[in-house]
Amino acid sequence: MGYKTMVNDSLKKSGLKMLEGEELLKLQQAMLVCAQEIHEVCRKHHLKLILQGGSLLGAVRHGGFIPWDDDMDFAMMRKDYEKFKRIFEKELGDKYRMSVPNGDGTTYVRFMQLYRKDTTLLSADDTLPPMIKIDIFPIDYVSNHVMLRIIKGLYCNGLMFIAECVRGQSFEDKIYKDAIQISLRGSFIMKMRAFVGTVFSYRNYEKWYDKVDKAVQGHRKTNYVTSATGSKHYLGEIVSKDVFVPCSVKKFAGVKLYAPGKPEIYLENLYGKYYMTPPPEDKREGHYVKKIDVDRVLEHERIDKQ
Repeated sequence: MGYKTMVNDSLKKSGLKMLEGEELLKLQQAMLVCAQEIHEVCRKHHLKLILQGGSLLGAVRHGGFIPWDDDMDFAMMRKDYEKFKRIFEKELGDKYRMSVPNGDGTTYVRFMQLYRKDTTLLSADDTLPPMIKIDIFPIDYVSNHVMLRIIKGLYCNGLMFIAECVRGQSFEDKIYKDAIQISLRGSFIMKMRAFVGTVFSYRNYEKWYDKVDKAVQGHRKTNYVTSATGSKHYLGEIVSKDVFVPCSVKKFAGVKLYAPGKPEIYLENLYGKYYMTPPPEDKREGHYVKKIDVDRVLEHERIDKQ
């Protein structure tokens, strides 16, 4: 039995399911409503919310959501990211809850997440708020010197590894924990992560994420940037600055949103040169959930359009 099958079986025992059909479509529609609201606030304050990761891939390859995708990924240049933190509560605090390292509330992961308050999404990860969310990653400048980039990248990646190991100790759902352990494909890696998480638990994972956020920042403009807290981490996401800025505009499900200036270079760096070819069904990513309710968001959207 393959490890993915073992993970799926373990998660299903916990009453979890992969979203599909009408439920997935409604989630995507609700996230798009959220993205439009956040985008408009950003435009008001001259900030650029930039499509990134799977959402940018969806815009380029599918004209919107990747058909099986169940989240939205954006990025902001660090200067915009920090300003957005300051104006968030006044502009969006009535509808959304912010989680961000070095912010005012609770931090759940190493980048900004905006949770929509009038929704329900019970996910497999029981440490996260039970609401739908939008992910926003900071883009930071990195050194022009290769060796300095490598040294800082290894340091930042090490901090992120420690933070994730410490956070892994906080999962309460035993079946979810077991599934995570199975997905690591080896008892040695599982034990190593548990050991690292225990050793460094003298500081809670929120503090580790704060430390990561400070470490990845570049304090002067250079020729290169990275989305250090993205899926390929500091070293894997380094691209020339002009890949991101100046921005371009892409249509995403009929909505005009900002995108990197050279999206094809960004996507090839992240997904490889065959990024326009969809992966086989057994390699498509998704998240497990227990319950979802986004009807209030969609109902408000219908009322606003009348």
